[in-house]
Amino acid sequence: MKKNYTLVLLGLSSMAIAQSNLQAPPMPDVPEPNYDTEYLRMESPLFVDGKETPIWSEDFANGISNWVNAGFTATGSPSPNANWEYRGPNTNPNVSQGSRGFYSGVNNATPTNTPILSPSTANGFVIFDSDFLDNGNTSTVGAGSAPAPHVGTLESPVINLSAHPNVVLELYSYARTFNSFFHVAFSSDGGLTYPDSIRIGSQFPVNTATPRDFRTLANVSSFIGGQSNVKIKLIFDGRNPQSATANPGLYFWMVDDIAIKTAPNTLFSFQEARDANNNLIELFDVTADNPVVWYNFFGGGTVPPGVYPISTTRQARGISFNTNIRNIGAAPQTNVQFTVDIFESGNLVTSLNSPAAPLIAPGDIVTAATFTTNFWTPTQNGVYACVFKVVSDSLTAANNGPNSIDGRPDTVFINVANNSFGVDFNRFNNALGTTQLGSDGSAMAVRFEGLEGSFDQVLGAQLGLSNLTQAGAQVEFKIYRNLDLSGGLPLASATKTITAADISQGFAEVEFYNPITNTGQVDMEYPNSSPISSFQDSAFWLVAEFFSTNNQFRVMVRNDRTTFSPFQTLMYNSNSNSWFSRYTNSRNFSRPHLRMITCAANSACRFNVEKIETTTNDIRYYPNPSTGRLNIEFKNMNSEMATLRINDLSGKLVHREMARTNNSGAHQMDLSNLASGIYILSVEVDGKINTYKVSVEK
Repeated sequence: MKKNYTLVLLGLSSMAIAQSNLQAPPMPDVPEPNYDTEYLRMESPLFVDGKETPIWSEDFANGISNWVNAGFTATGSPSPNANWEYRGPNTNPNVSQGSRGFYSGVNNATPTNTPILSPSTANGFVIFDSDFLDNGNTSTVGAGSAPAPHVGTLESPVINLSAHPNVVLELYSYARTFNSFFHVAFSSDGGLTYPDSIRIGSQFPVNTATPRDFRTLANVSSFIGGQSNVKIKLIFDGRNPQSATANPGLYFWMVDDIAIKTAPNTLFSFQEARDANNNLIELFDVTADNPVVWYNFFGGGTVPPGVYPISTTRQARGISFNTNIRNIGAAPQTNVQFTVDIFESGNLVTSLNSPAAPLIAPGDIVTAATFTTNFWTPTQNGVYACVFKVVSDSLTAANNGPNSIDGRPDTVFINVANNSFGVDFNRFNNALGTTQLGSDGSAMAVRFEGLEGSFDQVLGAQLGLSNLTQAGAQVEFKIYRNLDLSGGLPLASATKTITAADISQGFAEVEFYNPITNTGQVDMEYPNSSPISSFQDSAFWLVAEFFSTNNQFRVMVRNDRTTFSPFQTLMYNSNSNSWFSRYTNSRNFSRPHLRMITCAANSACRFNVEKIETTTNDIRYYPNPSTGRLNIEFKNMNSEMATLRINDLSGKLVHREMARTNNSGAHQMDLSNLASGIYILSVEVDGKINTYKVSVEK
């Protein structure tokens, strides 16, 4: 029965797709466990002309007795229990404790009750623990001492900036939001009025979190520069702007190491922007230079090509990056460029550059329309760190490298290996699945495009699982040609019952069965021609359909919120019988960890141990990537013993053991103590050493 279930739903939903235009509803408005977010460091700017000089600072080593702490209900009435908390070395709870709320605390499968990672966490920080105030660490919303919605404010003492006209505000945050907002307000009349404010983490939608060491640096000269009677106020605002009856704001905001400093002349920041029509311009995006793809919804049309941060060299795309850059320094900046330095194994491979902006005045922002780099195509396997930088007449690339600035630059990773093909950047930001999309028959789909002239085979699929998944759930995988998704037959399929081992290792894999060829291989041919009628056959949809038996065994898929992936990923909501391309208010479905396992059509590769094996003239080792166990089979060895060494990419020896080469079975290496990354395996037999690249993914 399950073999035809997706097909039936896809056929029924094709009209819904055209009618809804793939526009998604808002993210389901319910609290859910979540994970620390690995967003880019948008509020960690780059600068060159020396560190800012501190004028006033607060690291909360002495508590908050000199601050004004106040709480309010959504209507503005005093709420004495809705206060900020001070966490110090000797308080209870102390600096080792983050949120105490049920939804963000220790009761989650993946706890998020960790504290802020500011420079001075050890001597104290402050937190507005909205989740705990609302539920008191119970599953009942509103059962706590100060039920949401509520507002918590923390007002500083008076600060004299009369001798400092150009100033920046710096603070460290760790925040998680559920319809809540985080503001710093500014007063120049001793707290009588607060006409100006900035919003911290404005890009974070519902059920998302900042990094634990999220650093904000903002030019606030126009608010408080040169004033003698300044105050600042931290405001946690849990009022839902949609309506007074909608689900209120929750979770937490931790703050530490606040400082007001002199603004350096050269100071840049990556930020989101708006165009002339108030449309959002993403903080950054990645584009590919291969041809456009025929899209079979809306009656047919072309869409931009997909971006595949995980790919093989056979399918590697030329990619470019773009971003928006704001000048938040005190001086105008000339000849400003966006630069991406690409490193592999610590070595600079290349630098990509955008056109230059001739002049950016203080406070102005120039968007991705200008700051888009040239294209680059990886030609060898490796993990490529793509480091975002800004250069100008006042700032060189060397002066905003990873080790030379106060605050690190932004980095994304491109993974090129032998057999993986995916849309995610290998970041795990959150989980999405049957809880949101429907218990049985809900699905996710990813579009994969073959490059012209390539003839790969699809052998299987891999689905990233969060540990919120429950053993016993079933996932059915199918692969369709691009034009067959909304009504055609799949080329191959496979069903997987999720086990505890799958959940522990973080993914489930299947080998496809192709009923036409009676094998597990599906050809991804790309004809050497350009008309849309021909190259449409090179695009495929990989579908994973979920069966949780009425939510008894939920499936929660790893998702990467680094960037949106419009029309490259789809989700099927079985409750509404419709496909959607995204949520309107959230990145909680952007780049799911749904990957193809592929092989070059002219290679003799096999699907083995739920992974592709790697075979050389000397040994066969698998799985690669490995989650911690690496099997090695020796070939044509004269000696009985081999020395096995694992070195990291810096050359440091991290593992060593001996192995018998005449063992009838495979020798198994335990690499579970190693962190995820690329390593070098050395096999020494009779003084001869051969080396191989091994990937560990956990």
